[in-house]
Amino acid sequence: MQIIHNIYMKPWHTNSGDLDGSSALFIEGMVKKLGFAFSYPCQVFLLDRSNMQVIRKTLSDNHGKYRFEGLRQNYEYTIVATDPRKQFNAVIQDNVVPK
Repeated sequence: MQIIHNIYMKPWHTNSGDLDGSSALFIEGMVKKLGFAFSYPCQVFLLDRSNMQVIRKTLSDNHGKYRFEGLRQNYEYTIVATDPRKQFNAVIQDNVVPK
């Protein structure tokens, strides 16, 4: 998804089984700048969509990849990524649901 200033965030969803047979839900994705992965970490925030409270935050790796684990099924999240160098506006992915 292309967003302002040619920064975009592409979350993808995966459901992997735990050893005990239960499901571990997570969202992982990548923050990109001008079609290329960032070469420095960006802050990525996972928010509860219903009240916009930050649930978790992480730094993407040098390739722009991030991951949030242990999420609830059928729960709506908003993901926000910010550029620590302040060259670009934040990017937002709304209505993200682990599958």
